[in-house]
Amino acid sequence: RPERNARMDFVRNSRFFAIPALVGLFMLAAYWGIVAHYRLAISPGIDQAQAKAFISTVKHSLGLAEVAPTTIATRSPLMGPTWLTLYARGKLLLRLRSSLPTFEAASADILSQLNSQTMLRRLPLALRKELRIKLDLMTGRGPVLSSIPLAFSLSLVDGIDGLGAEIDGREEHLLPDDLFREQLLGRFQPMASIPDFHIGVDIVRGAELLQQKLNAPPSKALSYFRFRTQSWVDDPQSAGEALPVVRLRVPMKTVTRTDVRRAVISGADFVGTLRAVPCI
Repeated sequence: RPERNARMDFVRNSRFFAIPALVGLFMLAAYWGIVAHYRLAISPGIDQAQAKAFISTVKHSLGLAEVAPTTIATRSPLMGPTWLTLYARGKLLLRLRSSLPTFEAASADILSQLNSQTMLRRLPLALRKELRIKLDLMTGRGPVLSSIPLAFSLSLVDGIDGLGAEIDGREEHLLPDDLFREQLLGRFQPMASIPDFHIGVDIVRGAELLQQKLNAPPSKALSYFRFRTQSWVDDPQSAGEALPVVRLRVPMKTVTRTDVRRAVISGADFVGTLRAVPCI
C-alpha cells in the first residue's frame, strides 16, 4: 500500500506540473510565431561612398557644384522606394520618390525628376546653399497588428520605422521624419478616461494622413505596414559628405565649445527668422 500511495502521489504531482508546462510551451510557441511573422528582414542598403556620390550629384543638379562627381553604380536590389528630400531652413521643401528596383536605377530616376523641377533654379542662390539634402532607402518591410489599437501603436521603432498603407495597388508612406514632424510619436491615447496618458504612435492621426495622401474615401479600409529605412544627410560643414542618420540624429565624435556655440546661434536664427519658404 505505501508503494501504491507513492505512485498515486507521483501521478497527481505530474498532472499538477504538466498543465503549467503545456501552457508555457504554448505561450513560447505563440511568441516565436508572432516574432517570425512580424519580424523585418533587413537589407544592407548602400555604403557611405555611394550616398556621398548621390548627394554630390544632387548638389551639382542644384547648381551648387561645378564638376559632376563620378556616380558609384550598384545594382543591388532594394526592398522598396527611395526618397530624396530637400529641407529649407528646417521646413520640408520638396520630396521625390522612385520605386525602381535598384539604387542605380532609382537614383537616376530621382535625379531626372529633380532636373525637371525648374522652380528650384529660380530660388535665390543663398537659399539653395542652405538646402539640406536627405536620402532615404527602404531596407525592410513587414506587417503590423492593426486590429488591436494598442499593439498597432507600439509596432513601430521610434526614429527608425515608418508607417505605410496601401489600397487598390497604390501605397503611401510616412517616413520617420514625417512621424516626428507631425508630432505622432508618443501621442496615442489608449484610455479615454486618462487623457494625460500617451504611448506609442498616434495611429488615428497617422491613418488620417495616409488616407489623405492616398486620396481614399473613409469608407475604404487601408492595409497598413511598417518599414525600416536607411537614411543619409549632407554635411553642411563639408561639401558633398554624407552622414548616416540614426533615430533622427547624425553621429558626432566630439562636442567642442565652437560646436555648441554654432548650434545655439543656428537654433536662435531658426526660431527668430521663421517665415514662409516657397513651396514646390
